[in-house]
Amino acid sequence: MTQHRINALLHFPPDYEVPEGCDINIRVQNITNRTVPILHGIWGSNTLPSVRPIKFGVSVDSNLNAVGSRYVINVKISHQNTALLLDIEREFHWAGGDHDADIYLSPVGYIAVEKTWMPRIGYPADSKLYVKLIEPVSDENDETLVCEGVGLTGEPNFYLKYDPSMIKPGRLYTLVGSFETYGQRRLSLGLHPAKLILKPNDVVHLADFGAST
Repeated sequence: MTQHRINALLHFPPDYEVPEGCDINIRVQNITNRTVPILHGIWGSNTLPSVRPIKFGVSVDSNLNAVGSRYVINVKISHQNTALLLDIEREFHWAGGDHDADIYLSPVGYIAVEKTWMPRIGYPADSKLYVKLIEPVSDENDETLVCEGVGLTGEPNFYLKYDPSMIKPGRLYTLVGSFETYGQRRLSLGLHPAKLILKPNDVVHLADFGAST
């Protein structure tokens, strides 16, 4: 048996202040076979590591897992029984050997946006990325723009800020992305998450997560 290690590096937004006295719970699943996900591990602690980014090790047995095996990580952090993060799972894969994997967390008020696909065309190295947060308002394809942000396509991650007071409980919101090509023409691109509930109907408590300490 040969064990390798993926260091999942858990990043907060640069301007986000993490409060004192937080709990953390992490669940990792092997989703190489997406129809039958396999629980890979659960970990929890009532003390949040002080080093940033937070480093969480995921062990991989090379006799049981092929290079390219895919995993999904769900991180929950709470402060005084209030969830601080949006419920967004992040994927990573084993590239062989030991290596790092950057995981961008989404505290309430921030959405960590990742590109999932782009058209195979030429575009400037400093091409701008445009992200809009949309709220559907009826069954007639009407929609309301909640907020929008601008980043660069060359960045591995983009944080879209939004005002939590404008969010409605249980409402499914949509992220729409585009990027700038030559001649300032804009084309669509894929984003993760594409749709998400920003404020659940019920408060999420760590006791419901089923993590161990």
